[in-house]
Amino acid sequence: GADYVVLGVASQYVESTLAILKPLYPSKPIITLTKGLLDSSTLFVTDAIQDMLNPPQLLMLSGPNLAKEIMAGKPCASVLASTDSGVGHELQKILSSVTFRIYSSSDIRGVELGGRRGADRREEERRLVIDVLSVVSLRNGRRDVCARHVGQLDAGLGPRAAGERAR
Repeated sequence: GADYVVLGVASQYVESTLAILKPLYPSKPIITLTKGLLDSSTLFVTDAIQDMLNPPQLLMLSGPNLAKEIMAGKPCASVLASTDSGVGHELQKILSSVTFRIYSSSDIRGVELGGRRGADRREEERRLVIDVLSVVSLRNGRRDVCARHVGQLDAGLGPRAAGERAR
């Protein structure tokens, strides 16, 4: 059987996916790729997973990258947060490649809020503001406003955030 369960659904489908998964769940560590708040409440995705499935280990993989960039072999970076540093470092070695670098962290909430390694509270809050602006702007059909706010706050796209100069 599998050693880990990977949850990678849009946040608006987390609750319904967990409800379907609950009777089938094999009590394995969960790596979630979904971060932030659930649409239906102020509950964090990791809290919903913990409440509904109570996994023996919960890990958060997040980064400023897109699946298409990773598949194209472009330089990308992500953070894998885990409360168990041994598990985090083991998965870091397994999942990393020449072009996909994974950093480890013990700050699951910080990674969930902003996807930044070693983020202090001010940085977490700044990143949460970016996420909130993105959600508000996109829901109102104002992608230009979203992009302008993100640009003003110096948030980059995957390759730029991973160290490659954007062209």
